[in-house]
Amino acid sequence: MHYGYAQTYNNIVNLSGPVPFAADSHISISGKNIYEVWTASLAGESTNGGRNSDIFFSKSVDNGVSFSKPIALTNYKQGIKQEPRIAVSGKNMYIIWSDYSLGAAEIYFTKSTNYGVTFSMPVALGTSFGAAGETTISAFGDNVYVLWIGSANGVTAGAVLFKTSSDGGNTFSNTTSISSNGIASKPEMSISGNNVYVVWYNSTLTNSNVTDDQILFTRSTNNGAHFNSPINLSNNPNSFSSRPQVEASGKNVYVAWLESGPNHTLNIANTYFARSVDDGATFSTPIRLSNNVAANNYSFNFDIPKIASSNSTYDNNVYVPWLYPSPSNSSLPQKTDMFISRSANGGASFSSPFKISSGLGLRDATINVSTNPNNNADEVGIMWSANIGNRTLDYEIFISQSMDNGISFSNPVDESNVIGSSLFPEMIISGSSMYFTWTEYNYGSYSILFKTVSMS
Repeated sequence: MHYGYAQTYNNIVNLSGPVPFAADSHISISGKNIYEVWTASLAGESTNGGRNSDIFFSKSVDNGVSFSKPIALTNYKQGIKQEPRIAVSGKNMYIIWSDYSLGAAEIYFTKSTNYGVTFSMPVALGTSFGAAGETTISAFGDNVYVLWIGSANGVTAGAVLFKTSSDGGNTFSNTTSISSNGIASKPEMSISGNNVYVVWYNSTLTNSNVTDDQILFTRSTNNGAHFNSPINLSNNPNSFSSRPQVEASGKNVYVAWLESGPNHTLNIANTYFARSVDDGATFSTPIRLSNNVAANNYSFNFDIPKIASSNSTYDNNVYVPWLYPSPSNSSLPQKTDMFISRSANGGASFSSPFKISSGLGLRDATINVSTNPNNNADEVGIMWSANIGNRTLDYEIFISQSMDNGISFSNPVDESNVIGSSLFPEMIISGSSMYFTWTEYNYGSYSILFKTVSMS
């Protein structure tokens, strides 16, 4: 069932101004401070990242009402710098990106110890790889964790590589490969106290063809100093398993992923879930959350399930949303909808899937989920991009929210509602506010936009 909730909107803030190219914006919140990073090419530079792009940073100290003038963090040399990621711990801020200036990629790092007023000189964390990216950074206290895909174990580009710092990013450990055989892709990381949890999907090649994909998991219980041998969570050699997500909450660890149809059929996918209640030492048998059927023109491995767990001590709520085409008898491509399943007992069981998108056709959608307890109930926000017009790139950003632990959701609201195409959304809920950022494409130029919505 859908309900409406009261909302107060701040004006949309253009952080970058119109530029030839901009994308991959990410936000982090600390109190009333909001920090944002993105990649952009400036006037006179080529589009689509081009031959020269930089990583930019801007901050707000008034809860998103206004932002500082963007500063370039990567003007140490010309070249392509992309894939920025940000983590905040107290007054310390840590940012990584991929630098393709020399063709192959290097992972670079900078930090600020004064709420983003100044930044250290960028340093390379890893050697140059034939292919890199898929980067992740997390921080807790003085511990900083960096994760990416690179080359190791005799694999040209397909190992999960890890570095840790225990002194606030002043120094880092040697690079460690925490994966084993096969080609690793799409690693994700979650932190809980001293524990570091990492998942990825691992591909097995036979005569250069992918013959199997499985979900692998490993953990460290000593701040990343040592990782256990990976374990197979999906363990289904009859299907491809892909795009895992991981979320830690106390001693509980939750993992969700996509799984193809039997005999590796690719016109169908279902969302699976497994949980650990002992800090990742053991996991439950996977359960299937969705009950999907084969879809017309469906591309497996495109959609990604997400996980959010309650930040409250009052309950054990777990939320897993995903995208999938709604059933149709037509031979035409089917409209994609947003579904969610929720658990009120720490992932032991889940509700039947609930469709949120109310018939809005979704294409190339991005899912974002955040929760924050309010009056002993979770506020759950789900965000996506939908093609609602007749033009190929006529996208808008929609949000649906729940104020009652995911039992009911509001009707989807168009949060971008501007001329152009709204892409790559990201959202964070903090207190009674939702913070959005996205890329806007309009008549050949790009902008990074930001918006705050106060909930009541």
